[in-house]
Amino acid sequence: MYMARAEVATRDQLIEAAARILAEEGLGGLSTRRLASSLGVSTMVVYTRFGSMPELMEAVVTEGFDRQAARLDAVAASADPAADLIALAVAYRANAVDNPHLYSIMYAANGESAHRAEQAKGTLDLLTAAAARTLDSGVGAETPGVLARQLWSTVHGLVSLELSGVADGEAGEHALRATLRRLISGKG
Repeated sequence: MYMARAEVATRDQLIEAAARILAEEGLGGLSTRRLASSLGVSTMVVYTRFGSMPELMEAVVTEGFDRQAARLDAVAASADPAADLIALAVAYRANAVDNPHLYSIMYAANGESAHRAEQAKGTLDLLTAAAARTLDSGVGAETPGVLARQLWSTVHGLVSLELSGVADGEAGEHALRATLRRLISGKG
C-alpha cells in the first residue's frame, strides 16, 4: 500500500537543513531537490515556505545573525566594561560553536545575501558601544571603532580556526579570554 510522505517541515527545519548542506557541500550542493530530500518532503514545501532559493538563503543568513544578536544581547552590562567586552566575545564564540553551520554561512565569502553587511553591522555597532564604555573607563588606548574591529577580527579568527578543526576547541575559550585581555589593555 502506498503511503504519502508527510509534507511537514517547519521553516526552522528547512533553515537548519539548508545551513548544514551549505556548510558541508558549499553553495553548489544546495538545491531545492537536495534540501527537500534531506527532510523527506517534496520540493513544493520549500517553495511554499520561502518562495525561492534566494529567499531561503536570505532566511538562513538572517537566522544566523538573529541567533548571534540574541546571544550578544543577553550579556548584561556590569561595573567592569573590559570584562563585559570579553563576555561579549565569549558569547560570540559560544553562538558560533552552538550554531557552526549557520555561522559558516553568515560569514561565507561566496554566500548570497543582499543584507549580510547590514546584519553584520549590528554586531559591529554593539562591539563599538562596548569598546567605547571600556575606553571611557580608562582601559586601552585605541578609538572605540578600532578596538571593536580588532576585537571582532580576533574573535572571528580564533572561532574560525576552532570550527575548522585547526585549533583545539577545549582551549578555545581560554585562548580567547587571554588574547582579548592583552588586546583590550593595549599590550596585545
